[in-house]
Amino acid sequence: MQITKKQVDEVCKLGQGPNTCSFLMVGMDGFECAKQTSFESLIRSRRNAGAMNAKGDNCSGPPDFKSINGNASDESPILVLPKDETRKQQLRKKLAEYRGRIDPSHAPETQMSAICKTTVLERLLRDGQVKTYDLSLEMAEMYGSGFDVNKFNNACGVIDDYCKTGGQNVSGGTGLPT
Repeated sequence: MQITKKQVDEVCKLGQGPNTCSFLMVGMDGFECAKQTSFESLIRSRRNAGAMNAKGDNCSGPPDFKSINGNASDESPILVLPKDETRKQQLRKKLAEYRGRIDPSHAPETQMSAICKTTVLERLLRDGQVKTYDLSLEMAEMYGSGFDVNKFNNACGVIDDYCKTGGQNVSGGTGLPT
């Protein structure tokens, strides 16, 4: 079912990273809602498998598209700082490396990967955990259109793997310092 530009912006939250509705699609006539279509079950299975960047389930769907508040934050991953002191020290060294990658003379959108990794790791070391959804909202507000949800999600995945396995599942990059 086709939806209006106002609904796309206010309810579907197009361009708002993980807040964007998973069921927002583009058809020949513009934006459409995938709820109550043959695509709904496929999208739900991809959401449950964590295979989507858009994580929102923001409304009741057709015909009235009533807004649903507050569920995306509950579903988002929380990164947790490991208890192992050696791993914490490795993460502190990695943070110094990430900070060194950021050049204040360059536009943030040209170095968003380093900014995301630095921000996620700073928050993790400071607070002991990161609510990824909440941090993504903060960063989207701070960087506007320069914020890249794919780079944010990658940063969270890399740092989560560093915490859990020391980076065994991370390909490329420089890895955790020893």
